[in-house]
Amino acid sequence: MHTFTRSGLAQRFSNDSLSQRFAYVAVLIAAALVIAACTTAAETLAPTPTATIAAASTSTPTSTPVPPIATPTPTVTPPAVPVPPTPTQTSSSTATPTPISQSESTSCVSDPAPVLTAHVTDLTMIEYIAPMIVASGNWLKNRSYLTIGRDGSGQVYDAPVYAPADSTLKGITYFLQPMLNEANQWVDVPQYNLRFELTCEVEYEFDHLEVLSPALAAVAPIEPSTTTRDAEILVSLPVIAGELLGHTTGTIRAHTWDWVFSNQTKTPRFANQLRYEQVGDLQKLRHADCPYSYYSEAMGQEYFDLFGGQVGTTECPGSPDLLGTISGGWFLQPHTSGGSATPGAGWGIAVVLGADNVVQVNRENWTVRTRLGQSSFADPKTVTTEHCYEHYSHPISYAYLQLRSDMEMAVAQGNGSCPAQLPADNQVYYR
Repeated sequence: MHTFTRSGLAQRFSNDSLSQRFAYVAVLIAAALVIAACTTAAETLAPTPTATIAAASTSTPTSTPVPPIATPTPTVTPPAVPVPPTPTQTSSSTATPTPISQSESTSCVSDPAPVLTAHVTDLTMIEYIAPMIVASGNWLKNRSYLTIGRDGSGQVYDAPVYAPADSTLKGITYFLQPMLNEANQWVDVPQYNLRFELTCEVEYEFDHLEVLSPALAAVAPIEPSTTTRDAEILVSLPVIAGELLGHTTGTIRAHTWDWVFSNQTKTPRFANQLRYEQVGDLQKLRHADCPYSYYSEAMGQEYFDLFGGQVGTTECPGSPDLLGTISGGWFLQPHTSGGSATPGAGWGIAVVLGADNVVQVNRENWTVRTRLGQSSFADPKTVTTEHCYEHYSHPISYAYLQLRSDMEMAVAQGNGSCPAQLPADNQVYYR
């Protein structure tokens, strides 16, 4: 006989009579039958998981359905979808808004000639405009500079920025832009870049915004990136013509902000078109276009009236490149068919007349600028042989440019006034 040491019932089995043992056995069997009957009834009355799922399809579910116990495959719980932060949400270094995939973006409407119906800012706050393609250091860039003026007390206006037409915000980049401050020190300034889809063919961007409207701030990154590379957050947010997008005082010293406008059906002309078609970074300039030409004649003229420099008053000047002159962009090496995708595309020097009536001769590590009215002033688009520019402020320096052919220009730079002829110590640049 087995001895049960884990229950007092076992000891009672060892002392009772045989009849008592049979009685106990009968009681145990009856109890087991009752328990089995209750279990079967409970399983019959309980709703199955299938019934629960079917009912949920006709009403709003309140909880996640439990899969049937008999299902051999374990249930996989999908990851939770993050919710974009609200403008008042406490920021953290890792919090980011929910990006959308390209497949989720709305389909565009084809229209290569859309009409802009709302001004992008209060034009009374704008001092002057550099249209379409500008020099940024020794590079040419697809953008228009809008320079913000000052009020009667000398304070720079806090200019509003509006949507020029019904369009869709597609991307937001929040980044730290290194800038020289008034003390000539480099500082990192948080800035926003907004990219919009106007039509299938036309996109535009606003750069150097400081503050976003609440609707845009709700889907923008919370912390600025240290670089713009891969920093754009994809969104899909419709905006209407005239909607306030944000505010800006522009860059620290120049007080400019940028309007980038591209049309895939337009191609501005450059002195060496093949280079711009084949070199990776230069393709950003291939479809640059003038946003002010998309307004009605009356509205567009309000922008043309703010153009500075030697440009027409009823149209954008297009590319600063002009074959047979020194004007435009020049590179460190001759172009080889097939091109290159290296960053910067090998820029060497930019020679342009700015919107402020200042000629800029910009190399990577120096610049010479000559104002309208100075004896050495000349529109680069009128110089077909050679010319020497003197810097407009002390210390005096010069840049002597000599056009050698349509594709080559020699440049010498030095301290002091212009020499009588091109110095032997010069460098050749290429279209």
